[in-house]
This record gives sequence, C-alpha cells and structure tokens, in this order.
Amino acid sequence: MQEKEDLLFLQQIAREWDLGNLLSPPKKISGGLTHKMARLTTEKADLAVKLLSTEIMAREDAKGNFSAAEEWEEKMEALSLPAVYAIKKDGKKMHRLEGRYYYLFPWFEGRILKQEEITIRQAEKMGNLLAKIHQIGKSEGEKESVPEMDFDRPVSLLASVDAELYAIFLDVLPLLKEKIARAKAAQNHLPTTQSLCHNDMDPKNVLWQADRETFALIDLECLSSGSPHRELLETAMAWSGASEEVFDPARMQAFLSAYLKENKDLPAACWSAVLDSFVGEMEWLAFNLRRVLEKETFSLKEQALGKEECIKTIRQIKIKESRREQILSVTESCFYDKK
Repeated sequence: MQEKEDLLFLQQIAREWDLGNLLSPPKKISGGLTHKMARLTTEKADLAVKLLSTEIMAREDAKGNFSAAEEWEEKMEALSLPAVYAIKKDGKKMHRLEGRYYYLFPWFEGRILKQEEITIRQAEKMGNLLAKIHQIGKSEGEKESVPEMDFDRPVSLLASVDAELYAIFLDVLPLLKEKIARAKAAQNHLPTTQSLCHNDMDPKNVLWQADRETFALIDLECLSSGSPHRELLETAMAWSGASEEVFDPARMQAFLSAYLKENKDLPAACWSAVLDSFVGEMEWLAFNLRRVLEKETFSLKEQALGKEECIKTIRQIKIKESRREQILSVTESCFYDKK
C-alpha cells in the first residue's frame, strides 16, 4: 500500500487474526473507486483485505446498508453461487479495529477481463448467474421515484475551480437534463417486480481464472432489493460494450438469451421505459462532481479521481445515448423471440 498508516493497519489486522508472520509486505491491488484493497499473505493465510472508506462509513445509513447487504450475501452463499464471500468472525462479516472498518476475503487467483477479451461464452455465463441471483428475494414493490438531481448549481461552481471540466459539463448539461426528465416519465411504465440485485455486476467485478471458465463475482457490498429488469438491461449492456468504443450486439443477445433460459418468469416490460429509468450513472457523476468541488471533504488524490471519473462517465453516457435505438432493437427482438 502507498500510505504508511494503511500498511501499519494491515499488519495490525494480521496480529488481530493471529495469521502468523507476513511472508511479504501487504500489496496494494486494484479495487473499487471508494474503498482500498490489498493482498495479505502470511504463514497461515492468503487473503484480500478491503479497507472501507472513512468518508462512506461516516454516513448515517452506511452501516445499515452494509448489514443488509451481508444478509443478502448469506443467501447467495447458501446457494453456492460463484462469488468471493467475506470471512466471518464472531458472527460478523464486517470487522472493526481502532475505529476503522474492513472485510477479509479468501484470495481468489484470477483477473478482470478487458472488454475486447470477453467472448459470447462468458456473456452467457454472466447472464445465467444474474438470472440465478434475481430468483432470490422475489417480491412486489412500489413504484420508485427518481432522486432529485440538480447539475446547474454545482456545474456553475466549476467555472472557478476547473475550466476544462466546466466546459465538458456545459456541453453535456442539456443531455443530463433530458435524461432526468425521461427517467421521471418512465416511472409510470415500469414493472414493480423486485428481487435481489448485485447493483454493479459489470466486467470489473468478476475475476476469471486462466481457463476463462472458472470465475468469481466480487464486490457484494452493494447487494440490495431492486428492479431485475433494470439490472438485466444494464448488465447486458456492460458485458457487450455498449458504453465502449466497440459494441458487440451478439454478446448482448447471448447474455439476454442465457438469462431468459434460466429465469423464465420475468414479467413483461416496456424496455424503452426500463432504459430511460437508468439514473445510476448520473448519480455516480453527481458524486464525483462533489469530489471535485468539496475540497474540505476530499483529499487531492480523491479530487483528481473525481475529475477522471466525471470525464469517463460523461463519455459513457454519450456513447450509450448514441446507441439507444440499437440497444432497444437487440433487447426487444430477443424477448419477442422468446414469446
């Protein structure tokens, strides 16, 4: 790890769990964009450690959200679905040491596939897994409301903070407003079906072993009840490169077909409304805009990451919007073929 205090904390974790001597210094590994990950190799164990963001854990609802996700995780684990599950101690998955929160995981030797490496076979595997996840916790919910999002004021503040990012936001601001309006209009046309959702099951959260057949889903801390229709479409797009330079409709069709083969009971939906209901990317954009603007809250490193994620997310939003009709065509033809 780069920060000395993190290194010392990881050594304390090893002592707390009686893991024996370290065989090598803890090694920083790529992880999420809000928490830190490291590999901890000792005489007794080879583990991945997730150090939870102090800013996230300071939120009033953070611990409750993590606790709810852990309950869902146990349901997945009981079904032996392929994932890396947090290690329990004293009946708890989340652990605390000297005021800091963390998770421990068994080390899974695998790597994330780049978009160009993903094949139809892997898209099918992901569609099948998502269908199994969505069969957990089925229920009927209420109509969702779109969270209030105002980009006008924070974008105006950017003018004196980052001229480059300000210009980028000014260009996309009309599209963001249009998408928010579309999302609000779509709410009346969405199924109220609910089920367990991973909420971020894109390629960065799946590790593959060398055979490209054996895999494990990671990052289960966002598990919650949600719309299977929205997650299905969003995840199918992620595994077919819909927001990347090259979009492979065949992979999207393979993902959807594998899902439908495993989960035949998904209620019918207006897929244009489902697509319009997506606000996750805009919420992520708003969060990263906050990272850039709130210098008292976020470090220089986090501010820089916030800018990077803003630029990346805006690019993805634009690409996806340009492919709207093609995405709907692939989705609707796949579902109509199954009727």
